[in-house]
Amino acid sequence: NPWSCRLDRLSLRPMVEAQGSQTSSRPAGLSDQHLEVIARAALRMETEFADQPVDLEWSCASDCIVFFQVRPLPLASSRESDRSDSTFESCERSRLRALAEAGRPLWVRHQLAESLPHPTPLSWSVWEQFMSPDGGLGVLYRRLGFAPRRFADGHGFLQLIAGRVYADPDRLPQMICSSFPLRHSHQRLIESAEELHDPPTEFDPERLDPWFLLKLPHLAWVMVRSTGRIQRLRRTAGQHFREFVVPEFFASLATQSAIDCRRLTLRELVTRAEECRAWLFDEWLPQLMLPGWLGVQAWQAVTRGLMRVLSADEIQAVKIALLSRVSYPVHECDVPTTTAAGAALPFEGEFELATQSGEPLGSQSIVPDVLRHLPRDIANVELPDELRQIVSADRLRRLSRVIDGELKLVHRLLPLREIGKVCSRMGIEVLRHVIHELAARSERGERLFFHRWQELPSIADETTSGPASNVIDDRRAEWAFWRSRDVPQVLQAGHANPCLNSDTSESSQETGATETNSAVRRFAARSLSPGKAAGVVWHWPKAAGIEPPPGSVIVANAVDAPTVLHCTAAVAFIVEQGGLLSHAAVTARFVKRPMVVLDGVTSRLPAGAYAEVDGDTGAVTSSP
Repeated sequence: NPWSCRLDRLSLRPMVEAQGSQTSSRPAGLSDQHLEVIARAALRMETEFADQPVDLEWSCASDCIVFFQVRPLPLASSRESDRSDSTFESCERSRLRALAEAGRPLWVRHQLAESLPHPTPLSWSVWEQFMSPDGGLGVLYRRLGFAPRRFADGHGFLQLIAGRVYADPDRLPQMICSSFPLRHSHQRLIESAEELHDPPTEFDPERLDPWFLLKLPHLAWVMVRSTGRIQRLRRTAGQHFREFVVPEFFASLATQSAIDCRRLTLRELVTRAEECRAWLFDEWLPQLMLPGWLGVQAWQAVTRGLMRVLSADEIQAVKIALLSRVSYPVHECDVPTTTAAGAALPFEGEFELATQSGEPLGSQSIVPDVLRHLPRDIANVELPDELRQIVSADRLRRLSRVIDGELKLVHRLLPLREIGKVCSRMGIEVLRHVIHELAARSERGERLFFHRWQELPSIADETTSGPASNVIDDRRAEWAFWRSRDVPQVLQAGHANPCLNSDTSESSQETGATETNSAVRRFAARSLSPGKAAGVVWHWPKAAGIEPPPGSVIVANAVDAPTVLHCTAAVAFIVEQGGLLSHAAVTARFVKRPMVVLDGVTSRLPAGAYAEVDGDTGAVTSSP
């Protein structure tokens, strides 16, 4: 009789094994690790066949999996959800029109999407609350002396649109205070979504209401208070982070990790999940993010200094050269010698995927060891020698005087930002373990991740009705639909189809693509990490977790720091979003891999094409 095994699609853990009509043990020599490799290969093939189910023939012998052939299976006639693909697009277009009518016409992809590219309802409901004025980010801003505005609709400045995280550029500055008079220029955001991460510069006429003069004293008080607090924290935050925050976090992490979820009832497990969420997102993330926030502000001050001295053509190369000199010891303690085939590295903000070993990403001994070797103070920061090839000697001396103080702060605080990120990942891994235990105990499996966080109590409370089965089906179908779609970085209501990118030819013209002949294409990308490399394009299948072959050029909508650090087969990265201070870019510079940003690259560079990446200039060349 044939043996069969059913695996959870997200965790890839065996759920049911059977032979004929009776339960039986699996064939000899076939381990859980083998099953995971086979399942990931099948998921990878599904992406190659446009998310269509596949029949994959394989064999296992001498502890080795061999694949013979794959073929797509016909789609079932009945849909898991009654909603059609056109319905998903129509709903988002209508939603954008409604937001525009309410005075919110423009939406820009937020940097959170780098760690949370395709969140399920469970992940998004947690992060949405954290990023709100009432969440952990609001706690951080109030500690900095700001007064984040609470909006009447209960939402913050972020929305999940077309399956991606977008920011309202008009609401974002109001995290400072409700009467803050500046906003981001819509026109500049349309030209470059990266403008969202720079300070707002355009006066906002919406703030000029009849009460503005009465609000002016409050605005002045908030700005004076925040300036004083930030100046004090710039001097003390680094030492406080090293001596108090990180040691206390690890002590608290050990306490949280020691709780055995297997001994809890289902109701206690739901309570435990909420306690763990509050512990991490409300209590610790604001503290772990503080040095990084200050370091980013110092870097923005350095950038403003560069703009005073250098030309626009020189600034990008100089910024990369300066950031490449920042030391990140936390990465030096975590460089892998090899990466297991099929290893699953979840995006940092996701709850849906577990690591292959089920342990937190990185050893808990990494950060304390790094902290012992971090410089307590930086007496002098020498400018990189390569700047002499870009900037004349007299301007280099002037530049040093302009940026020296802020550059020291960058070298002192940005490494702590990466340490905070590692600590955050460890905390998320603890919460992820609780959620997976809840999914197994409630027998909901992957369907649990399509609940919203506030719906979890209904799992253990029979008197409370949770979401109906068809609602969960619709959420799963919508999530799967938008995962496979190419969505623009900037969304504007009123476009014919604002939730889909233009076709490849139109998008290529917008980003400076040229064709030297029928085979070779050249693109002008934006550099994040220097260096030059060439190889075969490999579309990074995050969900499948398949290890790319050595010498691959990784093409993806986004990658995160663990992917860059552990993907030793990659020679270069081309992504659709990211900034110089993104954790992925920081890690790429550490491992000396070129990385560039090219809008719509996942649809422009097919898998298997040959690509040359110049991280010094941003040039990308592709050929069949």
